Amino acid sequence: MSAGQSANFANSLQGKVAGLQVSTGGSSPNGSTQVIIRAISSINNSQSNEPLVIVDGMPIRGSGSSLGDLNPNDIENMSVLKGAAASALYGQEAANGVIMITTKRGQEGTMQVTATGGWEISNAIHTPKIQNLYEAGGGGFYSRNAASGGWGSYLTSEDRVYDNVGDFLGTGFLQKYDLSLSGGSKKFNAYASASYMNNEGMVPKDYKNRLSVFVKTDFKPSDQVSVQLSANFVNSKSRGFGNSMSSIYAWPINKNMSDYVTKEGRPNWWALYDNWDDRDILNDAGRITATVSPYYGRYYDKSETEATRMIINGQVSYEPIKDLVFTGKIGYDKGYSNYESYAVPRFVKTDFEDPESDAFSKYQHKFGSYTFQPSNSSQLTAQIVGTYKKTFAQDYTLNVLAGAEYKENKGVEASLAGQRFLLEGDFYSFMNTDPSLFSKSGDYNMSLSHTRKNKFGYFGELRFDYKGMAQVSVTGRYDGSSTLKQVDCTYFYPSVTGGLIFSELFHLSNKVFSYGKLRGNWAKVGKDAPAYRFTTSYKNWELFPDGGWGVDATTAVANTLEPEMTSSWEIGADLRFFDSRIAWMWLGTLPLSTTRLYRCVCRRHQVLSSKLVTRVLSRTRVLSLHSVRTSSAIRTSTGL
Repeated sequence: MSAGQSANFANSLQGKVAGLQVSTGGSSPNGSTQVIIRAISSINNSQSNEPLVIVDGMPIRGSGSSLGDLNPNDIENMSVLKGAAASALYGQEAANGVIMITTKRGQEGTMQVTATGGWEISNAIHTPKIQNLYEAGGGGFYSRNAASGGWGSYLTSEDRVYDNVGDFLGTGFLQKYDLSLSGGSKKFNAYASASYMNNEGMVPKDYKNRLSVFVKTDFKPSDQVSVQLSANFVNSKSRGFGNSMSSIYAWPINKNMSDYVTKEGRPNWWALYDNWDDRDILNDAGRITATVSPYYGRYYDKSETEATRMIINGQVSYEPIKDLVFTGKIGYDKGYSNYESYAVPRFVKTDFEDPESDAFSKYQHKFGSYTFQPSNSSQLTAQIVGTYKKTFAQDYTLNVLAGAEYKENKGVEASLAGQRFLLEGDFYSFMNTDPSLFSKSGDYNMSLSHTRKNKFGYFGELRFDYKGMAQVSVTGRYDGSSTLKQVDCTYFYPSVTGGLIFSELFHLSNKVFSYGKLRGNWAKVGKDAPAYRFTTSYKNWELFPDGGWGVDATTAVANTLEPEMTSSWEIGADLRFFDSRIAWMWLGTLPLSTTRLYRCVCRRHQVLSSKLVTRVLSRTRVLSLHSVRTSSAIRTSTGL
């Protein structure tokens, strides 16, 4: 995965696993990523459809999108578990599949030092075509002071046409450096790495800088006891662009978007509006809604998000007798994020005839605004597992697994925002905003919220194996959740899985037919509800005579809430021919999701049914070719 990797590790998974879909929110360094295995399993907006990510045996926050915080160079191997059968052992979050990652560990022997560097240049090679015949307006007619659109009258030979889109998009540059150390002995080994990435996007001031440090140690004080500890620290600073390209595409082609500022540092309205100085044409109401060039916001406003994440995992294994192992695991995933931004004033009072007009009540932010949004969230997972393996008559193996798990999630979010700077000059702070405009709602609000959720679960598995060619597994999990605050907040879900390598069991392999396997499973998964569905919501009714608080009737409260249950089955075949040079895989699956929700006097019963058939045909050829890469890298390795 490290070869030709993208800035986000999740993006490099596209096309490497059958049925795994990666959707990106664009080529920005801060573009969002969504990972879906096969298909969605729930139409409930509050439920995630992304797979669970397991790192060294413990889950981490963020589902598939959290892969962006992992350094690909620290990954030893990765496997993908598809379908709901994985949830019996890993909980309800695994109903959408599991991405299991094992990180690198120290190797016995001399210390190895490895350094790598990679660089990538990106340009927009295809953008939507924009017409170059008409000026701003509509229906073939010129519109005075039109700030967007391009369907007015024909341009004349004297009119200049600007490539505003091409001029705005520049050249992106990504640079990434990695350093790792590995070494150890029979009883103790350690692996450590540091990584730095600087990603400058094609849009001005669109960037992401990330620094990560990873340490992992293994200690075996005796033949019966082994200890593993790991810690991953990630810090990033970023500024995104959002979905603002539409305003650039709509900019009039005969107006120079890059001519955006005056010598005094104020927006150059005259470059876009033909009659800016004519108060009879552009009155106060028209001026306050004027459109500023995107360049101005990128270079004069400030917006940055700083995020810090710490993932700590530890486990202790004890083997009192042969093949009987008890393992205790604990994982802690904590993240902090601070978003701070300000927008400089677009206007001053002298720009208007009546600067105190009521028409400005909805546009106070155009006189300056400030926003500060801190947040933090954490996930604590504790697990104890016991496994036992017994072999009968050399050919038959029975595996027994039993365990218990506790998980707790906490979160805090706050918002501190204000509008209209009182003092002129470079006083861009919350204390300089107008306190009479403070609000508990809207885009510039002041708020604080806490969330807390915990779950517990007991799980087990019985697996029978014959010579590694035939296998049957039965699992079960019994969960309870604080979000189902009823008399009975627990639910049970089982699964049955079977597989048969018939080519080996019945000795069918030959020069033409190399390998044949059949497999199938049936599983049921339970999902709890979002937090606080039983809590009555209150709202500040400002339009009431007393301006007091009352029940928010738009938010329903659950009286009886049952878990969402998903049942699924799948069957598949894996056939290979001509020494596995040609392979054909077939998979049929059917998930069925049902939710019963009782709230107020309404009953909602939803059923989601989807069928998926996957066929994969692959052909392997042995060739000797020169490879062409879009990025360059230097790798050095030194033994000490």
